[in-house]
Amino acid sequence: GLHIPLVYNTSGYEFVEVLKQLDGIISVYLADLRYASNQSAKEFSLTGDYVEKARLAIKEMYRQVDNLVLDDNEIAVKGLIVRLLVLPNGLAGTEESLRWIAAELSPEVTVSIMSQYLPMYRAAIRVRRPWKAPHAWNKSTTLTAHGSQLKAVVNDVHEVIAVGY
Repeated sequence: GLHIPLVYNTSGYEFVEVLKQLDGIISVYLADLRYASNQSAKEFSLTGDYVEKARLAIKEMYRQVDNLVLDDNEIAVKGLIVRLLVLPNGLAGTEESLRWIAAELSPEVTVSIMSQYLPMYRAAIRVRRPWKAPHAWNKSTTLTAHGSQLKAVVNDVHEVIAVGY
């Protein structure tokens, strides 16, 4: 018969109780981890508990499906992929989120860094200027957390133009 992995695409802001009901049903979790600071989450997503809620949810997802597994055709069949948001001026706390993933889940977790974000909301009233990636980051960055190394590939992050504050 036909066997297709079931992918759950989520903002990461989930109730753990609901995720537990999906245990054994979902093959691949594709979860956002947008912020490492509740202050940024409250300002940009109107939720003051995003960090704790998303981190608990992602821990549950990881418990269920573990690290990403690919088939012979390099198609995801099981596992967790965490998408991290890169915001201007480090507002998302991307590096802190990478360190949390390495320390609390595993340095082997598959991470997708979303550098294509372009904040256009209220752009007309803000000054436009180029955004610079954190100076320590380049196309491939290795972070160390609790003695483990986590390699993060950052695509085109230096080419992002964002609205300044």
